[in-house]
Amino acid sequence: MWNQFTAQATTSVIGSKLSNWEMANGMDRHDMVADRIGGDYTVTREVTTFKSTTLGAILSSDKFIKFDLLARNVVEEGYNMATKVKVGNNGKVQEIRTPDNKQFRQVGTSYYGDISE
Repeated sequence: MWNQFTAQATTSVIGSKLSNWEMANGMDRHDMVADRIGGDYTVTREVTTFKSTTLGAILSSDKFIKFDLLARNVVEEGYNMATKVKVGNNGKVQEIRTPDNKQFRQVGTSYYGDISE
């Protein structure tokens, strides 16, 4: 009765080739993630739509709450609360542009500073 529901698994030629391909490309079948042997694969999106505001309005309004951390970092760069800026985002990419043509970028919680250089 115990042998009634048994299963066997065999690896064919296709399965062996797949395993070799996975090993050659740095894939780990158990975790199903790339080992990133070739480097960092971060892809950032470009921000194309902006709204005008001030740094003080970003920090005091719920309308721009998602730019709060980025605005605090821009204030630490030496800008005051009355500075007129343009803010925009595309997914997790957030950007603040200042009147002196500097672009401050943050992706998620990672702050990249001025990217216009």
